[in-house]
Amino acid sequence: MDSRNQSEAIDFILMGLSSNPKVKFLIFNLFSFVYITTLTGNCFLIVLIRIMSSLRSPMYMFICNLSLLDITFTSVTVPKMLVCLMSKRCFISFNGCFTQLYFYHFLGCSECFILSIMGYDRYVAICHPLRYPQIMSKTCIQLAQAAGSLDSSTLVPYIITARFIILPFQKFTISFVICPHSAELSCTDTS
Repeated sequence: MDSRNQSEAIDFILMGLSSNPKVKFLIFNLFSFVYITTLTGNCFLIVLIRIMSSLRSPMYMFICNLSLLDITFTSVTVPKMLVCLMSKRCFISFNGCFTQLYFYHFLGCSECFILSIMGYDRYVAICHPLRYPQIMSKTCIQLAQAAGSLDSSTLVPYIITARFIILPFQKFTISFVICPHSAELSCTDTS
């Protein structure tokens, strides 16, 4: 068998959750409602935190960052899933699949880092309540820069995606509505 990557110009077929049109329509409405609610709620939080001067503490800054990450995280997969639910046959290109896989992991890692920083913020607020403003004024900027640069969360998904992008693929149907880890699609042993 040729060891080169044979997946240069292929499309993957996303099979979806159901083939029944009524079930697809019901799922489409449910996911549309949840997606719009997620976008609206997170945008409302961001605007509220930016407008109200009483919400200028580090905790609310981290909540604002988490809301922004939540908007982008859900926007990586849900729009394509909604399009697939309303079409008869749904395709995703090889590059689109790996782009989705990369950003899914990138934003997931970023959320983990933000949640870790928020955990530290709450630890300082609970264990050192009198020194909280002093401690967080020094470390908040450093933590925000670390979370803002997201250097660490860039490396992990790059390794995951680069590891699979060189594999040959012969399975062209995906039984999900999003791209799974690409090892499931490869025709070689990935262990």
